[in-house]
Amino acid sequence: MIEELRSCDSIVVFDDLVGAEDLEGGNLGRPLSEQAAEVRAIAQSKPEWAGVTLDPDIERCGLRFPEIGSHWATAKGLPRLSGEFRLPMFYDALFAVPPSTAGHGSAAGAVDPAQLREIDGHPQSGSGLLAAVRVQPHTSPLEIWVSIPETGPRKTDLDYCGYLDALLITKGAYGWQFLFTDVSLADDPFHHVVSNMEVMLGLFPELFPEHDYAPLAERLEARR
Repeated sequence: MIEELRSCDSIVVFDDLVGAEDLEGGNLGRPLSEQAAEVRAIAQSKPEWAGVTLDPDIERCGLRFPEIGSHWATAKGLPRLSGEFRLPMFYDALFAVPPSTAGHGSAAGAVDPAQLREIDGHPQSGSGLLAAVRVQPHTSPLEIWVSIPETGPRKTDLDYCGYLDALLITKGAYGWQFLFTDVSLADDPFHHVVSNMEVMLGLFPELFPEHDYAPLAERLEARR
């Protein structure tokens, strides 16, 4: 995905990273199964982790880089579209401090913020959008939530592996996560999401023809 953005003449990459600074001693070369085993051992000593199950599929799909991210926009002369993603390693994210959603709206029946762990965010653009996994007992796979300041956290119908699959297609175009929620994108807070998705779905099938954008177009239409 990083290379797709870098090599596309229609995309300007402002900043990207693959956190592979410590190629020999860091997490990059360690099997995810080994990391998962360590996390399970640590979790056994934490009362708040009682009953929490880690989806074994994450050992197949998860990132082996300590961190990966990109901040980009379409080139001059094209319809304006921007995007960003910044992903920590999943198992590192699980033990991070819950993200601050201070100033974010509160949806009815919203999740307890203490259960959230950030798995994606926008540190360069400062949009306030973040995605988080919910550390919740007796739930497998763990839920993925998305939050913007205008709405607060909303549950998606993605698991972590599904999140990564969708990110590969959307490249982090702003607001893509809401295509996987039950919100009405006709509501005021989502007008900018709709416009961004319309541009993405108009451009990306030509820029990245190896990906299928029809399912995302169907999701957008279903939420108008």
